[in-house]
Amino acid sequence: MLFVHDLFAPLIGDITPYDKIIDVAKNKKELYDTLPWLGSSKGKKVLAIEQIDKESKAIDQLTKNLPKNLRQEVKYLWLEYKTGASKEARFARQVDRIESVIQAMEYQKNEKSLPVKAFWLELKELIDDPLLSELVEQLDYYFLQQGK
Repeated sequence: MLFVHDLFAPLIGDITPYDKIIDVAKNKKELYDTLPWLGSSKGKKVLAIEQIDKESKAIDQLTKNLPKNLRQEVKYLWLEYKTGASKEARFARQVDRIESVIQAMEYQKNEKSLPVKAFWLELKELIDDPLLSELVEQLDYYFLQQGK
């Protein structure tokens, strides 16, 4: 599931919390300060549906030469991940999001002006696994509180 969850990225790119609403914000400061909650939940739902449609088409294009049963399995695993339809999918989504935050924090070590607030807010909104919540608390301490 984790192997196929970003399979679409070579064709349409991968998104960050900022990419979802970059055209909506009036300026960079507003964008960095308000994410990921800028806009209505209805608007976010529309953006999510549009993104899933793009990703689905990209996966279809990338897997078109695979045998039908393999194509279907790849698509099923991707969709299971995207919808969080299983316990494993929800866990995988949370682990993937944690990895994204760690990557953003590593980038920020070299580029202090890089905004990371939206990554943290989005992560904390998603995490519900008790062990992963504990890991996130430790990451929060390591990256954000330790230096204060």
